[in-house]
Amino acid sequence: MKKATATKRDVAAEVTARIIAALERGVAPWARPWKTTGGDSFPGALPVNATTGKEYRGANILLLWITAEVAGYADNRWLTFNQAKKLGGSVKKGERGTGLVFWKFVSKVDPATGEEERRGFPNFFTVFNVEQCEGLGLEVAKREEAPVVGYATEIAKRVEARVVVGGDRACYMPVLDVVHVPAPDAFVSVEAFDATLLHELTHWTGHTSRLARDKAFGNRFGDGAYAMEELVAELGAAFCSARLGIPHEKLQHESYIAKWLETLRGDKHAVFTASREAQRAADLLCPAESAEETDAGDADAEAA
Repeated sequence: MKKATATKRDVAAEVTARIIAALERGVAPWARPWKTTGGDSFPGALPVNATTGKEYRGANILLLWITAEVAGYADNRWLTFNQAKKLGGSVKKGERGTGLVFWKFVSKVDPATGEEERRGFPNFFTVFNVEQCEGLGLEVAKREEAPVVGYATEIAKRVEARVVVGGDRACYMPVLDVVHVPAPDAFVSVEAFDATLLHELTHWTGHTSRLARDKAFGNRFGDGAYAMEELVAELGAAFCSARLGIPHEKLQHESYIAKWLETLRGDKHAVFTASREAQRAADLLCPAESAEETDAGDADAEAA
């Protein structure tokens, strides 16, 4: 009798499918994800680990935002099955966890060249929102006071970006390494000005003297590279806004959503590339005090 073999999970395909499904519903996971799910007890927008207080990163942020949006969770804290047990609590019966990604890296030396190649392989681990648990003994989270409007201008000053305010278009000019943005009174709100400037500042981070982002897009050229860069800018701005606890205005036209869907459908790894580069940009513009590692150390074997 032939022994059945286990089917290996395609983690990249599963994650990409979840992002695509959200976009097809008309819900961009990064567009004000906490405004509809949060309440007075919601302490910010970025999902954090309930036991360490560290932020989740990259594509995991999007996955947790999607779950929170659909389920209506008002708390941004998450933890694994074993972490809940260590807190003296448990996951409520019948609750389903959210699969996140951690990376296992393997190094291999090429015998011909002697060069070391490091490759990453995605794997799932599972977390639960604290609202899916009981008996945790955690304090009720309180919303931190958000920074005053105009925070994007302060970020630009801190990173010493050249910003020209005025005119009728918002753009980043890589040849001159300068950001152009209309005056605040040209926008419907100061928040919209902040979101637009932060979007352009994310483009600014990709310059060859900083993150050299063109090298990250591999063989993408023309429209493909442009769509990826716009997705990185949108995500980077959202990550920064969320880190500061400020609602992020949706900037992009529906035509961008269509192009992103085309990109994601054509490359199951695109969301990881875009999220990784957006995270690097956010870390440069708005450094975090702590962040949850996306490696095997985060995984909970019993919860996966």
